[in-house]
Amino acid sequence: MRSFLLKHFQWELFKNNWKKELISGFIVFLVALPLSIGISLASGAPATAGIFAAVVGGILGSLMGGGHVMINGPAAGLIVVILTSIQTLGQGDVQAGFKLTLAAIVFSGVIQVVLGVFRLGSLGFLAPVQVIHGMLASIGVTVIVKQVYVLCGLKPQGIETFEQILHLPHTVFNANEAILGIGLATIVLILFLSKSKNRWIKLLPAPLAAVCVGIGFDKFFDFEHPHMVEVFHHSLGQVSNAFLLHVPEKLTEGLVQPDWSMVSKPIFWKMTLMICFVASIESILSASAVDKMDPEKRRSPLNTELISKGFCNVLLGLIGGLPIITEMVRSNINISNGAKTRWPNFIHGLLILLFVAFAPGILNLIPLASFAAILILVGFRLANPKQLFHAHEVGWEQLLLFVTTLLVSLKTDLLVGVFSGIFLKLILNCFRARSVVDLFRLRTSHELRDHIYMVALQGPVVFTNLLGFRKVLKTIPKNVKQVTLDFRKSRLVDHTVLDFIESEKGFMKDQGVQVQIIFSENHVPAGKHPLSSQVLRD
Repeated sequence: MRSFLLKHFQWELFKNNWKKELISGFIVFLVALPLSIGISLASGAPATAGIFAAVVGGILGSLMGGGHVMINGPAAGLIVVILTSIQTLGQGDVQAGFKLTLAAIVFSGVIQVVLGVFRLGSLGFLAPVQVIHGMLASIGVTVIVKQVYVLCGLKPQGIETFEQILHLPHTVFNANEAILGIGLATIVLILFLSKSKNRWIKLLPAPLAAVCVGIGFDKFFDFEHPHMVEVFHHSLGQVSNAFLLHVPEKLTEGLVQPDWSMVSKPIFWKMTLMICFVASIESILSASAVDKMDPEKRRSPLNTELISKGFCNVLLGLIGGLPIITEMVRSNINISNGAKTRWPNFIHGLLILLFVAFAPGILNLIPLASFAAILILVGFRLANPKQLFHAHEVGWEQLLLFVTTLLVSLKTDLLVGVFSGIFLKLILNCFRARSVVDLFRLRTSHELRDHIYMVALQGPVVFTNLLGFRKVLKTIPKNVKQVTLDFRKSRLVDHTVLDFIESEKGFMKDQGVQVQIIFSENHVPAGKHPLSSQVLRD
């Protein structure tokens, strides 16, 4: 038992690296606090919901989880899901919608625990790559659009994202210039800090700088006393504490109990499944991505992580918090500051708890426009136009999947958008593979020759039989120096599979195993990218 605890809590690594672990935990705290609050506000939830999520994800998530250098917390990828749930379940009543959404979060956490217990965490790899990118891009677009209204000091016009996009020009022309000026100044500051190559400037976390500047604007314009701001006899707009963050003086005042009254209704379960789906997919994919950056080259047990996230989300739903995932930006910051253990995750959660418990008044000095500026740039990362060009480079069908998922998600919801993309991908694969049955089964033969493991694959190798392909790679014998994947008889090898192989190459290389891929001369790539789908020409 003692050896298990020492291994689980990584005491040896922590003792040898404790200075960097503490510094990294502190820096992540400085980044995570404003981000967690901003994500909560953008989700239509109280600021305390994001704070609870960061605290529980950091403290409990690090103690229960099997990850190594990942940071847990609320993420921008869940903003649209929670916002949709609050609006749909509450039917215009935000407070009632939030309580009903908390009940959905509890049940989504239970489902995550069940998936982890039955070792179904790998199901997260089944979604095609460009469908996931399209889903995230739709989240980014929605976040940007909604936060532009906050940046302008105005309320959103319309409910649907497309409707709000149409009203943006009118919103910008009628913006509260004082509030808009604060937001734009914050965006410029964040961009400057992120682009600067000065090593001292780069030490300052951009979100922290943003809220500090916001506090400076609050004091300069005197938000506590409502008045019109005038410059050279020109009115910039009214400022008041309505444009500032409001966090309860006592954290316990932010505790909210879930409302179970809609448990018997289908729309409740649709929202529950949507929260569970997006949270699980993002956690699994983010955990896998963080593992690639792990300086110790370790792999996280995805099922354990899913169970951990599920337990945390059940607790968060019961106390009034947002669901958590493995957060990529904060995990990247953690690794870049030299962390090697899960302790910075614990430390950052503990520091957030202590700060909010003993100094909540400082948070109430931050303008909402500062959070909007931070989130607009986060949304731009999710919906970067480069993704559109990348999808086109990979192949026309990948661009079609990306755009279809993006547009359907914006028009309806994420769940419908993702399943539309998956359904479209299935239709395309059916035409290319000329067989429906083969899309769901994998036919392989393997042979070991002089430390070279030969794997020959027949039939299509696509996202729907990727789990079988992953099992094949897990059965590679020890002492193998090279794995050769022979696709010469595969009618179709899709982008999702090739992208997966590319990610596995790094792990296998660290173990001294080289990966070779063989296609026939009759295979034709669907695009210019090296990982474009390969189709066997007749």
